[in-house]
Amino acid sequence: MKSLIHSLRGMWLAVAGALMGLATVDAAASPDFTIVSPEPGTTVRSPVVLRTTVVDAELGSPRDGLYHLHYPVDGGEEVALYRQQDVSIPLRPGMHVITVELAGPNHRAVHVAKKVAFMVSE
Repeated sequence: MKSLIHSLRGMWLAVAGALMGLATVDAAASPDFTIVSPEPGTTVRSPVVLRTTVVDAELGSPRDGLYHLHYPVDGGEEVALYRQQDVSIPLRPGMHVITVELAGPNHRAVHVAKKVAFMVSE
């Protein structure tokens, strides 16, 4: 009986260790992005340059099984971005918010969208 308990305990530890290793690998390879520009709370001129960096995801056509970005400005129409590039957005003076989300090939967000609020000067 003792040997059975020790065997089961050993198997449990091996399985737990393997699962922890898998969780670490999955977390390290999780797609993410950062909004580089504009910076939150800054005052910028129009056209505003939206710059993002994407890690652990290849941007491209969802038909090819690749990720892409969605970004509406001030809650308006969502625009899709299929490659890593700066986007020039003409905006009127005042406060603005750009929301960006990383979407998978199925067009669903990979995680919570990120927002940046900033002011456009005259």
